[in-house]
Amino acid sequence: MTISANFSNVRPSLLLDFANEQALDPRITFTRSTTGAYYNGYSSAVAEQNLFTYSQQFTNAVWSPSSVTTVDNSVVAPDGTTTAALVTCSAGTATKYLRQLVTLSANGALSFYAKAGTGSYIQIIDTSNGARFCNFDLSLGVLGTAGGQATGTITSVGSGWYRCSVVFSAFNGSATAYGIYFVDSASATYATTATTTGTFNLWGAQLEQRSTVTAYTATTTTAITNYIPVLQTGAINQARFDHDPVLGTSLGLLIEQQSTNLLLQSQFASGWTIGGGTPTLSLNTDIAPDGTLTASKLIGSSSSGNQSIYQAVTTTAVANTQSVYAKAGEQPYLAISFGAGASTDGAYFNLSTGALGTLKSGTTATITSVGNGWYRCTATRTLSAGTNYAQFEVHSADNQGAWTGNGYSGIYIFGASLEALPFPTSYIPTVASQVTRSADSAIMTGTNFSSWYNQAEGTIYGEGTSISTTISTLANTGVDGVLSQNSISIGHTGTGTNSNFYNSGVLQANFAGTGSWSLTATNKMSIAVKNNDSCSAVNGTIGTTDTVCVVPFGINAIYIGGVVSQPFNGAIKKIAYYPIRVSNAQLQALTG
Repeated sequence: MTISANFSNVRPSLLLDFANEQALDPRITFTRSTTGAYYNGYSSAVAEQNLFTYSQQFTNAVWSPSSVTTVDNSVVAPDGTTTAALVTCSAGTATKYLRQLVTLSANGALSFYAKAGTGSYIQIIDTSNGARFCNFDLSLGVLGTAGGQATGTITSVGSGWYRCSVVFSAFNGSATAYGIYFVDSASATYATTATTTGTFNLWGAQLEQRSTVTAYTATTTTAITNYIPVLQTGAINQARFDHDPVLGTSLGLLIEQQSTNLLLQSQFASGWTIGGGTPTLSLNTDIAPDGTLTASKLIGSSSSGNQSIYQAVTTTAVANTQSVYAKAGEQPYLAISFGAGASTDGAYFNLSTGALGTLKSGTTATITSVGNGWYRCTATRTLSAGTNYAQFEVHSADNQGAWTGNGYSGIYIFGASLEALPFPTSYIPTVASQVTRSADSAIMTGTNFSSWYNQAEGTIYGEGTSISTTISTLANTGVDGVLSQNSISIGHTGTGTNSNFYNSGVLQANFAGTGSWSLTATNKMSIAVKNNDSCSAVNGTIGTTDTVCVVPFGINAIYIGGVVSQPFNGAIKKIAYYPIRVSNAQLQALTG
């Protein structure tokens, strides 16, 4: 609802519709001396992909078996389930294989989990133009010879199982058979015949159209290609027009205060200590929220413990917020805590359902979907000054202490952060040192301001969402950016609201508590000012008219998203200014 729709004679002299226009009015001076993260609402990347069907059912005819027999669900697989196949090579000299016909138009990454039985040698192959293949010795766990444009990798996953993968390049775009051949030696030639009658264990076939191998995704009747919204990086002095990563809806202009990520190596490449239970941290195993193969897998070990990793950090005695992006793997729970050891002061998060789990005393937490099963999980509590610990744990159940994993099952994590704030801000990546993102500043001054502003009376309207739990200003017109001098502002104090104006340092009108402020939804608020006749409205609730007040003169700027002392910390959808004091009924209609 707009005021002009209901009262056609009342129109704004300034209208900044950030959510719809997704651009800055040229009269605004915007600065931020560092980069900053946000979502643009349309960029995505391929996340999980498996172009094979029946990736664990090798008896299916789609695999076009040749001189082999298979028995599915007869061997314990790397994930602990009895879903792996036993493959037996037939007698005689022949090409012995399992393969599928798939069309790729770019680089491909092909992988199988394999374990030696009485046979030891396999060959992963692409039968398109040229002899692209790589041999593997499953008894020694080493690569054999390779041919064509093929690069192989073999990685132990425990219990004699290996993930064998090959990246192929230079495709012709035609349908090609990709698969696994069972051969007589680690130096076998391309698509050779074999005499082996050996047995092999096989599980988890995956074909991806990219130049890297990612975490395994099982398929049955259909191939899988999932997409993930990509977290963007705004350049220095670039305004960020943020979006809901899941729905793609525009949230408006993102305005945040300066903040520092106190943690090093936010992508877990190094600098993290393995805690209780000695879990495994496997790097670069899945596609992260920024679209890169930088998500790590935190895997619970077969030793009892809280299955944690942690980092020591020096903190001050204020509310601190720890955050991380996380996604369920075989295990469903993440725990965030603030001390190395038992989880006594943090929060649990159900990554399978996107729901909060148990909160320890003194901790608040949030879990927010960012698409494709990923969540940004945050926990806030007041810490003591000195050395504290940022800790992340994988769990199989809510409110779980020490437990025993299996060495394979875990969760995926990316983008760790610890900020000396009672709420999280946008992700700040770090490597070897702490990183500070500078504040966003959006100001309109000079004739760009005076051309639409009325010094005698007027109405300011703002619409936006702020997660800040401290005092925040949505919009402020003032003389010098000091709210307690000559200024008119609309804002909130956590879940409360506060619209006011000052004249020569004297508070003229204060509409604190006119309505409630939601930290998770869009809010609408306004203030109408005139000598001895001022009022405010918030989300359709009208305040009490102040009949003893003097409008400040000399106002020469509008600070969009507040000033340094009271930054908005959220997305601003719209700001409008009406050069008259609208009626109380109009105020209520405007914010309803």
